[in-house]
Amino acid sequence: MPRLRQNEREQAIGMLAAGMTQVQVANHFNVSRMAIARLKTRLRDTGTTIDRPRSGRPRETTLRQDRHIRIIHLWNRFVNALQTARQTHGRHNNRISDQIVRNRLRQAGLRARRPLKGPYLRSVTGCRDFNGLGYGFDGIGKHGDRFFLPMNLNST
Repeated sequence: MPRLRQNEREQAIGMLAAGMTQVQVANHFNVSRMAIARLKTRLRDTGTTIDRPRSGRPRETTLRQDRHIRIIHLWNRFVNALQTARQTHGRHNNRISDQIVRNRLRQAGLRARRPLKGPYLRSVTGCRDFNGLGYGFDGIGKHGDRFFLPMNLNST
C-alpha cells in the first residue's frame, strides 16, 4: 500500500472532520483503515500530521558537497568515483568512500564511470618483433599486465 503524502494526510483529516468514516477515507486513498486511525491519533497527540523523526545514520556529506560531486561528474563524465572520493572530504574532514560517491550520483540520476580494464590495444597487435629486440607480443597476463616472450629469431 502506498504511503500518504503530506497533502493527502491533510485531505484525510479534512474528510474526517467533514463527517466521513475512517473506512470511507481509507478506501478513497487506497490505504488501510488503521493508517487513517493512526493518522487521527497522531493529530490528536502531537497536533500535527508531519512524520515523526526516525533514527538512522547521519549523512557523511552535506548538501553542498553532494552538489559539488554532481557538478564534477557533469563537467567530466569520465571521472570515476574513486578519483572523486579522494578529492572530496566529508563532514569533520573525514575521507568518503567511492560507494558514497556512487550513491549520491545515483540519487541525482547519474552514473559513475569505472576505469577501463581491458586488453592493451596497439596499432599493430600480435607483432612478431617488438622494437627489433626479438621479443614477440604474447598476450595479457591474468592481472592485466602485458608480457613478451623471447622469440626464436630463426622463425619467420
